[in-house]
Amino acid sequence: MRSKYFKSTSYLLILVLSLTIFALPVGAIGIAPNLGTASAYGILGATTTVTGQTYVTGSLGSGGATGTAVVTGSNDIANTAYTTAFTNLGAAITHAGSQQADFTGVASDLGGQTLSPGVHNFTGAVTIGSNTTLSGNGVFIFQIDGAFSTAASTVTQLTYGAQSCNIFWVVNVATIGANSTLEGTLMSKSAITIGAGSVTNGRVLAQTAVTANAASTSINVPGACAALVIPPVIVPPTVTSPSTTSPSTTSPSTTSPSTTSPSTTSPSTTSPSTTSPSTTSPSTTSPSTTSPSTTSPSTTELPTTSLPITELPTTALPTTEPPATEPPTTEPPTTEPPATEPPVPSVPRVPTVPFTEVCTSPSVSVLLNSKGDITIHAILPNDAKGTGTWIFNLGGKIYKVHGSEDVTYTAENAPVGAYKIGAQFIPDDNGEIVDLALCTVSVPTTPGGELPNTATPWFNLLLVGAVLSIIGLTIRVRRKTHE
Repeated sequence: MRSKYFKSTSYLLILVLSLTIFALPVGAIGIAPNLGTASAYGILGATTTVTGQTYVTGSLGSGGATGTAVVTGSNDIANTAYTTAFTNLGAAITHAGSQQADFTGVASDLGGQTLSPGVHNFTGAVTIGSNTTLSGNGVFIFQIDGAFSTAASTVTQLTYGAQSCNIFWVVNVATIGANSTLEGTLMSKSAITIGAGSVTNGRVLAQTAVTANAASTSINVPGACAALVIPPVIVPPTVTSPSTTSPSTTSPSTTSPSTTSPSTTSPSTTSPSTTSPSTTSPSTTSPSTTSPSTTSPSTTELPTTSLPITELPTTALPTTEPPATEPPTTEPPTTEPPATEPPVPSVPRVPTVPFTEVCTSPSVSVLLNSKGDITIHAILPNDAKGTGTWIFNLGGKIYKVHGSEDVTYTAENAPVGAYKIGAQFIPDDNGEIVDLALCTVSVPTTPGGELPNTATPWFNLLLVGAVLSIIGLTIRVRRKTHE
């Protein structure tokens, strides 16, 4: 009886743990929605109400406009450009609102909180009652199934690489409080009202009405996101050490011959001036030693032997111009020793670790090696050409690189765990943003590695469940053996 009870319990435990494993969610990745041509608009709505004190750094699009704003771009009122942008807005709202959530909540006040990149889902109204902080270089998507509002004079602060171009608020209806500052693109399924003195560093896009007729409202459309945390593309060959061609240190410039020592023409030391003959010792005509020393005063007339007239110095010996020997003509620099370029073979190469293809699609292929490095090869579809910024999202970790339509990027020590890799291309010419197919990978933990951000309590539950499964199976086998 006990054996049957134990057996049924073991099977139940294994079944529950198996369901737990399959129920584990894959870490969500926030992918910036493709705004298309709507990205150029600071204000876009089915109808708009603005005044001369509404300042837009960008364009204004409306199906029917009341008033005129001050814009740096174009005013597109019920024309083809507006229609296309309005259609793109609807697609962007659908894309952003349908992404899997990283964080969930009910009605909430985000004031005083510090939020990290990811998809934040709220099933009720959300307000920013005091200053809030968005921290981290990544995509922020706020899915708010209710009203969204900011209190007067509140500020959305950005730290650690967060950028307004990567922030998206998807709401049912919105109100921006007076004198408040909001970062990011506000996309509403219905109306948006903008308070006086407010600043929106992003876009105000509504599928119904935009009202911005209060005094001194500003909307600043962000440019392309800066590549802040972009680890450099690992292309060691670019370290072309030949640039260390020390030949530039052409030591021949130390042509010491310029020290034409001949300038030390010692002949100028015309020792002949020391013509000791002037020491005509005859002046020492000791016969004057005739003890009548009293006459010696008369002998003081020797100076009249104006010895200085020995103008030997006029023998202008310096005219012996030894500098004419021109030793500098010995041109040792012609030996050109720098031509020996031994540094070239000494370029260090890190031993390569073989990669295994773990995922492939028409536009994205992913290779993984045992070190946990991921190499991504991405190419624009439909033979598209151009340059721009590639954004690769690996388990919530963002990598960026500037390149052409065909790029290969290696991310060292990629996050471990099972997650999707997203690829996005933002053209330099502000053209249409391209989102490529997602690719699911599973990166194992390497020695000394760390668990990824996707290692949520669910992941911990998986580990506990696996241990319990092993224990249960062991006990069952031992029990069956003893039977």
